[in-house]
Formats: sequence, C-alpha cells, structure tokens
Amino acid sequence: MRKNITIAAAFVFLISACLPGQNEAEFEARIQTAIAQTMQVNEQVARNVAGTLTAMAPPATPTPAVAETLIPSATLEPIVIVTDTPFPTLVFPTDTLAPPAAVKTQPLYSCYISTLKPRSGQEMGPGDSFDIVWIVVNTGVRRWDAGVDVKYAGGVKLTNPSRVEIPVPMEPGDEYKIVLTGTAPVDSGYKYMSWKVDGPICYGEVTIMVK
Repeated sequence: MRKNITIAAAFVFLISACLPGQNEAEFEARIQTAIAQTMQVNEQVARNVAGTLTAMAPPATPTPAVAETLIPSATLEPIVIVTDTPFPTLVFPTDTLAPPAAVKTQPLYSCYISTLKPRSGQEMGPGDSFDIVWIVVNTGVRRWDAGVDVKYAGGVKLTNPSRVEIPVPMEPGDEYKIVLTGTAPVDSGYKYMSWKVDGPICYGEVTIMVK
C-alpha cells in the first residue's frame, strides 16, 4: 500500500511541476488529496479480495454428535451356576481280555536232521575212517511216501555213496536213522560236508578237523 501511495505522490508531483503559476500551498493540498483517494481505492480492493475468498471457501460441515446407546437392563438375563449337580461316575472293568494268540501255521512238508556222529569239529588223521549217523525227523503235517532220497549236497565229499533212500513211509513225527561210513582226506585242515532230503528239504552236516 505504501508503494502505491508513493507512486501516486510522485505522479501528482510531476503533474504539478508541469503546471505554471501554482504556489506551494496549493501543490501540497493536491498531493494530500491524491494520497487520500489512493488509500480509498486500496481499501476497496482489499474488501473485494476478502469477499471473494470468503465466497470461494467450502461451507463447514457440522460434526454430528455421537448419541450414547444404552442397553436396557431388562434384556440382561442372569446366569445360573449349579454347583451341587453330581457328576456321573464311570466304572471301568478291572478284568481285561488278553488278545488271542497268534495261530502258527504248520508247514505241510518239513523235516529236521540231527547229527549223532561224528561230533562237530572232531579230530581225524589223514585217511581215517569214521561213522556218520543222522536221525531224520518228519516235522510236517503230511505223510511221506516210501522212497524219499537223501543225497550229497556240497562241501568235501567224505563218503563213497552220493545218495541213500528212506525205504519206508514216514508219518508226521516219525524218525529214520541213516548210517554211513566216512573217510578223512589226506590233506589237513577243517573239512565240511552237507547232505539234503529231497522234497521236504532239510540238511544234515558233518564237520571234522584233519591233523
């Protein structure tokens, strides 16, 4: 605003300087009048700007008051806790049943050979003769017909024959004795021989130590 007043005063001063015959009092009065008019114009401009800004401002939205919602006491139901209600007593039996025993399936055909002679690891000299005695047992549930073969299966061959025959039928649990003659080899060391029963396979063994 002061800048505008200064400009207006300078403008009046220039105009007055160009006019002849004016005295200083009249010149001063004109300057004051120009300044007063300029101030009025500036005040009017300021009022117009303020009115424009007020019109452009968005209207204030009133904040609604939050109403408190009261829960009526009549809707609340009391909780009844019963403390004297007896609980049921569970009675478990003390006797427990054992699981059934597993049923073992007996094979139809099976056997077992027990070596009576020689004893395991028995010492022999080179070329010595010795007895071989086996007991063959039918451990299955089926009968054997006569003619089942018992024959050499592996190891050092310590006997002359390679096969013998059980000439009689064997019921479950029956036993049959086989007697053979063995000969120790000439070379020393641990010697092993096995025979087997055909059909219901089982094995008989001989072990000796040749010195």
